[in-house]
Amino acid sequence: MADKLDWLNRHYVLQHHLKVQEVVEQENYKLPFELRELAQKYPQSEDFVKELSSQKQYKQASEFLAYNLHQRALDWWGYCVVLSLMKELQQSPSKPRDLADIGKPKSFSIPDWAKMPEEHEKPLAEKFTEELAKLEGQKQEAQKKAMESLDLAGPEVKELFFAAKKLVWDMFKKECGYDPEEFVQKSIDDAIEFSKTHVDFDETKTPIYKASEDLKAKIEQIRQETIDTIKKAVPQKSPEELKTQKSSAMDAAYSFIVAPNDANAKRCLAIGNTCPDIPEGLLCLICFWSFGNLTPDTEQVVKTPAGLASNGLNSLLLMCSLAEGGTRKFDERVELYFNIGQEIGFGINNFSDFIKNPEMPHHKLSEPNSFDGCLAHKQDKDKLNTDDNAKASAEYNRFKA
Repeated sequence: MADKLDWLNRHYVLQHHLKVQEVVEQENYKLPFELRELAQKYPQSEDFVKELSSQKQYKQASEFLAYNLHQRALDWWGYCVVLSLMKELQQSPSKPRDLADIGKPKSFSIPDWAKMPEEHEKPLAEKFTEELAKLEGQKQEAQKKAMESLDLAGPEVKELFFAAKKLVWDMFKKECGYDPEEFVQKSIDDAIEFSKTHVDFDETKTPIYKASEDLKAKIEQIRQETIDTIKKAVPQKSPEELKTQKSSAMDAAYSFIVAPNDANAKRCLAIGNTCPDIPEGLLCLICFWSFGNLTPDTEQVVKTPAGLASNGLNSLLLMCSLAEGGTRKFDERVELYFNIGQEIGFGINNFSDFIKNPEMPHHKLSEPNSFDGCLAHKQDKDKLNTDDNAKASAEYNRFKA
């Protein structure tokens, strides 16, 4: 028979509700306006998620799936997503950022090809003197060549030239008060006198420059005050403290997943409250919210509001998708995290195999072919290590009741 029953592993066996409307009414899921028509066309929860997936709306599919998974499956999904991000950051860590760099003006450097030649940077008097000497040399050279040409033309032509020159020069002087040579010489003398008394333009002494500098100083003062406020509101953690918090949070979350009791729930709450701003800490809070009782280890039971853990998981998915560093881009992470949730929803990816090993999965991330949250990745790695890839197959163990 051609059918190898692969379809058996393509159903959401761990969903709470069969209908989309039931998820809306009982799990506090807010159906987006743009998905209302799609939900009417595909009222079955499974069909709704699969249609979103086929349209590559992975973020919307994950949001709905988070509200319709069983609580322990939801916790395992969050754990696998954080595990995947940890694996990424092992391969490509994020660069540390200093709050003091927020809004810091960047220095502007002019490339060599755009810089002015060095001679333009010289004082005006020095530049004028050099240019004047150059022009004087050219003038003398031109006069010398003109006289040589007149000498070759003969005395008669030379006499006529000077007579014509005197006539033109006299007419020019009568109209302007100077003949051309006197006019040029006066212009040169005036320029020389101006160069002696002229002071090069200094932009730092202009009103607009001073106003610009005052504005820059005020902006920098506001920037520093803002940074100080941020540092007081969000204290910086040392790398050692952050490492300890992450490790403790992952240990607590995994312990709760395999044994969701009062003690582990309280432990998740305590650790999660110390670091809710990191994925590992938020995962702990999701585990606590999924416990169903906001007052563990007491006689009174305060039921967790519907959708609280699901909403927390969606926040975790977004936080991990936006995390700096790693080897994947935002869209790649969104799709991967949905695929992980889908594996879990199908019952393919679960923690049953890992319970057999006393060492927690996040402690083995540095090992070759370690589990990084996505079962498909691990199966691909395992297949590469088999002698016969054609016969390699994956054995799926569903969640046990």
